Amino acid sequence: IEGELHELEEYVEHHKKEIWEWKKKESEWIKTENQLQGAKGIIDELSSRLVKAFAEIALLEKKLAELKK
Repeated sequence: IEGELHELEEYVEHHKKEIWEWKKKESEWIKTENQLQGAKGIIDELSSRLVKAFAEIALLEKKLAELKK
């Protein structure tokens, strides 16, 4: 019985370590996902600003052309 108990303890310890490794991996995946979402937010914001800037440039170029007439 003592041998079986020792075997069971080793089995439990092995699985605790395995679970810990999976939790660390999950934590990294969550961190990466959060970074990705943050980067997507920044890209969306910069894209929006760029579209507005190009629209404003086009409007200013049109006004400039009208003033040159």
